[in-house]
Amino acid sequence: MIIDFSKELHLDKIKILFSNERIKTFPPKKKIINMNQTHSSKISQVSNKTLYYKSTDGLLSNNINHILEISVADCLPIFVYNKKKFCIGVVHAGWKGLKKGIISNLSQALSSYDSLSDFKIFIGPSISQKNYEVKKDFLEYFEREYFLINDDKYYLDLKKIAVKQLALEGFKDIEVSKICTFENHNFHSFRRNGTEKRMRGYIYYE
Repeated sequence: MIIDFSKELHLDKIKILFSNERIKTFPPKKKIINMNQTHSSKISQVSNKTLYYKSTDGLLSNNINHILEISVADCLPIFVYNKKKFCIGVVHAGWKGLKKGIISNLSQALSSYDSLSDFKIFIGPSISQKNYEVKKDFLEYFEREYFLINDDKYYLDLKKIAVKQLALEGFKDIEVSKICTFENHNFHSFRRNGTEKRMRGYIYYE
């Protein structure tokens, strides 16, 4: 199963794909860049020499021949691209990354650009709040506005946290997928069944 979000998002020459398995066939001359995600807050600028980044949860590239890959199974896959000057990016954001400041680090990594409002942000399919139960201790990490509390159970809204953090940094063009990875059985969800399989997301210049 491959979902092409490019048309839905009205993207011009930028391709965003989301799949329940690794895509192996891409246009010629393209190089897939991926990372060993560790729920860190590290953002790496991709060079032309390195195809794999260790202990990294975000990638940025200015090379039109790069395809950036991200893996998720409930966490937020955040896709980034500049509408004026070519730049693409992916960010893996779970509660740990959001707590550690990965959104702030993304903003800093893009500080050389004229304005963060020139960037389009798309938060792909991820777990919905009603299916993401967490411990009460999480109230120490995030404001109460991000929680749904029902019968002494706490449910955290990762998407809302990310959107708020992105907006505070200066990103304005933000879209969020309504697809829940937990509820849709075509998607891999760690919370649903403890799977080791991962969804794969890709962004590249078409």
